[in-house]
Amino acid sequence: MFNQEIIDSFQKDLDKSNSVLVLLPPEPDEILVNSGLALYLSLKNQGKKTQIGCSKLDNPGPIKTSIGNKNLIINFQFKEKDLDKVDYDVDEQGNFQLMVKPKDGSPPPDSKNISYIYSGANADLVIVLGINSLEELGKLYSDEKKFLDQANIVSLNKDSRPGSFATHNFHTNSATSIAEVTSFLLLKTKIKPTSEAANNLLKEIYSTTNNLSTPRVTADTFEVIAFLIRNGARPPVTSTFTPTPDRLNAFPPPVFDQPTPLNQIPPAQVPSDWKKPKIFRSSPAR
Repeated sequence: MFNQEIIDSFQKDLDKSNSVLVLLPPEPDEILVNSGLALYLSLKNQGKKTQIGCSKLDNPGPIKTSIGNKNLIINFQFKEKDLDKVDYDVDEQGNFQLMVKPKDGSPPPDSKNISYIYSGANADLVIVLGINSLEELGKLYSDEKKFLDQANIVSLNKDSRPGSFATHNFHTNSATSIAEVTSFLLLKTKIKPTSEAANNLLKEIYSTTNNLSTPRVTADTFEVIAFLIRNGARPPVTSTFTPTPDRLNAFPPPVFDQPTPLNQIPPAQVPSDWKKPKIFRSSPAR
């Protein structure tokens, strides 16, 4: 699927990376979600500091809608014209204190309207799935544009066109799905997936190939299936036909003609002279 030179180059960067960021586009389909989570779980299981992000997802679970983790931003409803000054202090226990002083006659900020967010993403390696440009990451990119424009990026995609934004491109249209691309990458880089990750990937491979019946299935597909099963995945149980009374009545058994018993076969009618002795004479000599 991918030549060894590309895999070796990625392997070197992965080995020296302590932190990895896995990113998905907004509203990803189930295949992208399960593939991203499989990478996240497997890399975390390898001891990497790993985070997974997506700016818009109905059921995020461990997937974060914001990937910044360096800077704390405090947001509250307060007009600049009412502000006298902002200052900070450190109390006797060494705790940081921020002071917002309003001008005389202006009300202080309402603590009920204070919110906190983080910004400033940081990672040694970024893995993106299913995009052809960083802008397709939506708010994740707009919030962390400076970081992502300079990041060491690995791109996985079912599109054969390489992403110009990525250092390492694992793009191909020969695979059955991006779940197969992800599985192949784990296999070739010797990253041991968790059983949950392996199960998620195998489920998507079976789903996108209609239980391995599509012509797109290749030797690579079966290679990654064996790899996933060795790491705890269980092949899905395919449905089998079970006859029910309704189905049996709908399709009655065929009726065949019964052979006639031997004692009911009438005796053969043969000419009477056939039963007389036969005399054979030679022709007279000449």
